[in-house]
Amino acid sequence: MKEKIIGILLIMLMIATTFTVTVVADDNTAPHSLRFITTIGKYTNPAPLGTEAEVKIFAIDDEGNDIFAKIDWGDGTPLAWDGPYTPSEYHYIQHIYYELPPGGGEYYTAQLWVIDDPNGDGDPSDGLQSPESPTTDIYVEDVQPLGGATLDGPDEGSAGLPIYFDVFVNDDFGPRNIGVEFEINGVEQGPKGSYQSETQLSVARTLQNLSENILRVRGWVKLSFTNYVSPGDWSDPFTINIINEAPETPTISGPTDCVVGSEYIYTVIGNDPDGQDLKYMIDWGDGTNSGWIGPYEPNTEADVSKVWEDEGTFDVTVKSSDGYEESGLSEPLEVTVTSL
Repeated sequence: MKEKIIGILLIMLMIATTFTVTVVADDNTAPHSLRFITTIGKYTNPAPLGTEAEVKIFAIDDEGNDIFAKIDWGDGTPLAWDGPYTPSEYHYIQHIYYELPPGGGEYYTAQLWVIDDPNGDGDPSDGLQSPESPTTDIYVEDVQPLGGATLDGPDEGSAGLPIYFDVFVNDDFGPRNIGVEFEINGVEQGPKGSYQSETQLSVARTLQNLSENILRVRGWVKLSFTNYVSPGDWSDPFTINIINEAPETPTISGPTDCVVGSEYIYTVIGNDPDGQDLKYMIDWGDGTNSGWIGPYEPNTEADVSKVWEDEGTFDVTVKSSDGYEESGLSEPLEVTVTSL
């Protein structure tokens, strides 16, 4: 009986006593399952020198922390963490190579590391870093230059207005997207626009220099919105004479019987034979003027206000300018100003 009581007590003691085992996991784990791919398409592989090459990255973070990426592009660019990026999604990162691979090689070898941001504060310095990814090869090629260009157009044009020129850019590797550069009187203007090589083009330029202007033109390969490379040869010089006709004499109309201290509206209108916009200056005849106002389109009325401050009779006149020459003075508008 005694042994039975002792056994029962032991069983009761085992039931009453609970041992709790806690398994403590790491607070954070490093990102993993890296994928690092050179993309093909918009940013091509091979990438033309001086334009953007693109890679696609992917990494999983078990805690769902944002990730930062560090890429060794293989060209000596300093490594730095870039981000943040959302884990478990593909992200695209671009890089520009300015030199061909060394030693006559065809590609750069790139590699990726990823680190997480466990605190979500944009600072991955306290995160855990993944192992390096497999490498990917980014092929880079030189851009084949364009050929020479031809330039033709009118013998004469108006200053300050668009003049259209016929341009053709030869391209043994085209047609390709190109920009067109003009040289005007020995000053290179830089490539502009988006055109096609091996295509007859109509390209507008505005010339300001009166008298004779000497132009040349050439094409540039256009790689992106502002990135032009590998210019072709200049065309033969082309000469155009830029002329300007002075504006016609404008007119002014408005109230002629006025009171000191009141505001009045006067209307000016003028024309330019070349169709250029005009500015006007009104001489109020009382020792003041409006200064140059505008510009206004030709044959368009311009309303100008005036508050008369002195009594008297004043001859109001106006003249116009197209930016190159001034018109003559208008016929005077006689205005009488009195006090109430």
